[in-house]
This record gives sequence, structure tokens and C-alpha cells, in this order.
Amino acid sequence: MKDKKSIPLVICITLIAINAFLAFDLFGMRNYSEDHFEVCYYTNLTHLEFTEDYVAVADDGTERCFTKGERITIGGLSGYDPEDNSPIVCEFISDLQGCRYYTIREDVYKDVSEEVNREMKRKKAEAPKLASKLRREYNAKRYAWFIYEGEEITDIEGNHLTNIHGDFLTGLIAGVVVFLAETMCLIIWHRKDKRILFVRLSIIVSCILLFGFLLKDFTNLCR
Repeated sequence: MKDKKSIPLVICITLIAINAFLAFDLFGMRNYSEDHFEVCYYTNLTHLEFTEDYVAVADDGTERCFTKGERITIGGLSGYDPEDNSPIVCEFISDLQGCRYYTIREDVYKDVSEEVNREMKRKKAEAPKLASKLRREYNAKRYAWFIYEGEEITDIEGNHLTNIHGDFLTGLIAGVVVFLAETMCLIIWHRKDKRILFVRLSIIVSCILLFGFLLKDFTNLCR
């Protein structure tokens, strides 16, 4: 039986299309692996809630209006005034300006630490599962970047992490190169009734491209 009869031409064409697509996807994919979907939940801080509107004044004279129902956290850079134990709120301004501190001198707040810390414990327990789900979705979208181009990726609290981006031009060039190279090989070996050689070559190319995806992920993990 001749080789061209044993290996249908449609299989060869399908292999060319698969490899051209894999090359397009691999060389067009530009996103690094994101692994910061979890959020750190602190379960032992003090949380205060304003019971009425209050205007606090920082040491530099800057006024800050805290509205009724607004919550503040005491901990980290925040704390209490050693003289009268009034809460001190830290507000980050910028890397250059640093922080601004407001002291709450009046009794215009209530302690809601128990309620908030209970909620933080619940979120902390659910965080690994939610982060794992978002990580799987992100990796799926990263490999299908040509569909999700520009889509925002967030952590479990909705904070921005990155956007899906790809390089259509580089991917298209790589896909065309693979398509033309394999097409030329198919034409040559088809005339010589050696289509089986083309199939073997095409499978090797597929394995190389798939290995390229693994290598790209491994390289990103080592960054």
C-alpha cells in the first residue's frame, strides 16, 4: 500500500493548522504568570466606626472629614496618643510625602472590632479556594490571550493585578512561518509518496511548541 493512501491528506493539513495555531499562541503570549490573588487578612486589629461626621486636623493643618459610618483601623502605622489614648489614623499620601496622621480627639466612634475580625476570619478561611479559582481562570485566559486581550485581572478583593496582553504581530509571523515551512515539506514529501515523514516531522514540531509553553511558564516562575 502506498504511503499517500495510508496517510490521508486531510490529516496532514490538520497537523499544519494545529502547529501554525500553536506557534501563533506561543509567540504571541506575553503575560507572566500571576500568583498574587490572595489578600492578607488581619484578624486581631482594632476597628472603629464613626457615629457622626467628624473633621480631624493633622499636624500640618490639613483637615480630613470622616463621615458617619466610616470605619478606620488602628494598627500598623496607626495607634493611640500616649497622652490621652486618642486614636491616631494614618493616611498614606505618596512615596515622597509619606503619611499624614490625624488624631481623633472626641468620642465620635464605636468599637466594631469583634464584628470586623469575625468577617476577616471568614474571608481568610475562604481565600485559598477563591484564589485558586482565580488563578485557574487567569491561566486559561493567558493561553487564550487573543480572545481576552486587554481584560483586567484582579485579586479576590477586586484589586487590580494586571491585564491580559498579547503580541498579535509576533504571533502572526510565527504562525505564518510554521505554516509555510510545513506546507513546503508536505508538498515535497507528498510528491515522493513519503507523507509519513511529514507526519513524524509535524508531530515533533508540535512537541517542541508544547514544550515552549512549559519552558515559558518555568522561566516566569523563576523570575
